[in-house]
Amino acid sequence: MEGLKYNRWLLIVSFGLLLYVFPNGFYRTIDRDEPKYLEAAYEMIKANDPITPRFNCSVRYDKPPLTYWLIMAGYKLFGKREFSGRLFVCSFALLSMLLVYFGLRTFINEDVAFWSSLTLVSMLDFALMGSVAMPDTVLTFFIVASLLSFLHRRFLTFSLCSALAVLTKGPVGFALPVLVIVIYLFVSRSHRDYLVSFPWLKATLVFLVVTVPWYVAMLVMHGKEFFYQFFIFHNVKRFLTRVEGHSTQWWYYLANFPWMYFPVSFLIPSALYKGFKDKVVCYFSGWFLTAFLFFQIAHTKLIHYMLPTFPAAAVLVSYFYAHKNWYKRMIIGFLLLLLLVKWIAVPIADKKRVKPIIGSYLHSLKESGKVQNVYFYKYFSAEMVYYSGFCIPKAGIEQLRKELSSHKPVVVVTRTKYLNRFKGLGYVVVKKFKPLLEKQPLVLIADRKLNP
Repeated sequence: MEGLKYNRWLLIVSFGLLLYVFPNGFYRTIDRDEPKYLEAAYEMIKANDPITPRFNCSVRYDKPPLTYWLIMAGYKLFGKREFSGRLFVCSFALLSMLLVYFGLRTFINEDVAFWSSLTLVSMLDFALMGSVAMPDTVLTFFIVASLLSFLHRRFLTFSLCSALAVLTKGPVGFALPVLVIVIYLFVSRSHRDYLVSFPWLKATLVFLVVTVPWYVAMLVMHGKEFFYQFFIFHNVKRFLTRVEGHSTQWWYYLANFPWMYFPVSFLIPSALYKGFKDKVVCYFSGWFLTAFLFFQIAHTKLIHYMLPTFPAAAVLVSYFYAHKNWYKRMIIGFLLLLLLVKWIAVPIADKKRVKPIIGSYLHSLKESGKVQNVYFYKYFSAEMVYYSGFCIPKAGIEQLRKELSSHKPVVVVTRTKYLNRFKGLGYVVVKKFKPLLEKQPLVLIADRKLNP
């Protein structure tokens, strides 16, 4: 039996390493947000300032520092590259697997713990977010750690993990697990027992010692601007109102549900229903439903916001279906398919992406001295900023007219449909590119001909 347990633990680690650690350098930056985190961490290193996140030479108030610190640690070890930037962040996908496994072995049983771990990383959106240097996988790990710690009555660990979740993505790291726990305690009528046994003073001190220093430092350094941008805009307004570029449709998560939780999405409704009637896993049904409704109520919706619901879903479907052979074959088969995609298909498809190529080309122009300044016009790409290695500001047409007429070596990145606005300036088209899944080509123009 011990040998079987050891082999299961080894299998979990193997899948985690093969999916979320070793292939991290096989593909360039993904999503419009990942390059912002990768570049911001590098700019923090260049500025010798581990407190203030910066992106494209501007202070970035979007998120707390923990994800940036993890990326910075990778850069310090292996230099600025995709693998090093993703190394510690994506490792939290593997850590989440281990956390689910070890956290459930004694609470439920060995089989459910093992299959819950594999089910978690087989779900498509978790596999996607576990492959990029963004805070959602880190946040999910600490929320899972806090909720499981509370379940095991390790209250100081709960407080520590909640604090680290707040350092990862702000107030949601505390609000969500507390909401799950409060609802569960009152529904199960066990709140009095927990209220008496919870070490309020020690837990509060642990939470404050971990969270307060960075927030106070940012308030001292940046004052009202930080308070408004971080707390009001990126937290309160994102929850209560629509943020540009993000969906607010009530059906958004329901429409994306089938692929987000694939391949177990069709099993979740029945497992959720059964879970509320089962004393062993009713906690996880409450966790899933509370978190799902929390993000459903929020006006600003993004698919990866739902990631904290995935561990609960994995536990529920594994508890009710992992004893069936077809379920085991499905999970293992899909994990093997994910390995093929990650190691073969993704690197092949990645070669067709042009934005990293443009960024690297701009870097070579700047390094060779052929270009002094680069600007975006009616367009922006965080990937280009990351791969260029320097800041690229947005500029209006009047500023660009002056720049292109000043005989400075200048390059402008824009779309072909805006070229008519530069008529009469004698510009030269340097290169044209057609990004995947975008209708309008991109064009680089300059005030002079640039040799290849």
